[in-house]
Amino acid sequence: MKIRFLGLIVHARLFDDGTQVAVLMQHDTHNPILTISEASLNVDKTTAEPYAHENGVYCFRLSGHVDAPRRGASKTAGIDDLPRVTKMSTPEDLGAHPGILRRENHPDLFHATFEIPRGGELTSEDHFRNEGAHKFNIHCVGRTVLYTLSTNDDVEFTLRHDGGKKIVVKNYAEYVYVTNRCAVENVSGISDQVAYAKFFSQVPDSITPVAPTATLCATGSAETAFTTCTGAFSLKPENIDVDCTSSRYP
Repeated sequence: MKIRFLGLIVHARLFDDGTQVAVLMQHDTHNPILTISEASLNVDKTTAEPYAHENGVYCFRLSGHVDAPRRGASKTAGIDDLPRVTKMSTPEDLGAHPGILRRENHPDLFHATFEIPRGGELTSEDHFRNEGAHKFNIHCVGRTVLYTLSTNDDVEFTLRHDGGKKIVVKNYAEYVYVTNRCAVENVSGISDQVAYAKFFSQVPDSITPVAPTATLCATGSAETAFTTCTGAFSLKPENIDVDCTSSRYP
């Protein structure tokens, strides 16, 4: 099974058992969407209602906490090229919001939290075309976070705050996307990364975003468009830069 993550997301390891969770940060211009191809969704066992079914894909709006069937650690060395959200904040020693640890629903802080099943691996599948600049040492920045899991069984995700409804992904699924991207393109001049301030247990003094540069990343590329539903996001591949980066914690 493969799941790809894109957008304003913190990939965090917070729990004693090492469980990873993708925290989709709340930002007024962003939509938290799960896109699954027809071939990848077990329709008969899925009880959650998609908001759309078009172009050969199903799209679900994510909210609250999404439970994984098997909690525990996954490999994360492959996402070391994501910026650390602690390095964005001043001060740098703030902890994560306790509501994430308690698997609570805080829609004013994060659209959704999505648990990663244990035993898989997270890697950066590709990089933004241009390098990023920051107060810490980061140059090429991971864009698509790919989660891979070898399993013989379909994987059942439970929407804890939506009546326990299920989304069941086939074990051989290749086309599953979790995105938290702009529904309306940001033209304010203020980085979307300021939303990462909501990840912490207290409001930081400031957030220093990763900024795009004119330097090409040696392993970077233009993003390849993928099929999703109307209204999932408005960004065109040629307009995407490191301002759309995900991050990691700790």
